[in-house]
Amino acid sequence: LAETWSVGSRCATLQSTSGVASNGYCLQHSCGDWDDSRGYYASVSIAVTASETITCLRAEALSTKLLSSISNRVIVCPDIDVLCGSSTSSSASFARCYFGHYNAEMDACICS
Repeated sequence: LAETWSVGSRCATLQSTSGVASNGYCLQHSCGDWDDSRGYYASVSIAVTASETITCLRAEALSTKLLSSISNRVIVCPDIDVLCGSSTSSSASFARCYFGHYNAEMDACICS
């Protein structure tokens, strides 16, 4: 697991494939595919390990993706507007939440 503490990192939720355990890990996130006509990002990439990056699309918010680098684990895709911000939402932008994390249960970026 490539936990990274930096301005571009946010808390990501990893769960066991059985759904029993849920843990937050600080991982590098990168918002991508800005759609200027719609005013939002279409994807977010999350670096799980040095060799595995998971890309989550808007429609995959709060769904899980199986990790190949960590056995029996899935990652929960974040809500892109909450994490990255958009011109059409009141959610905090990625850059304005330097010392916070994304909380999937609250569906929000929690600033500390």
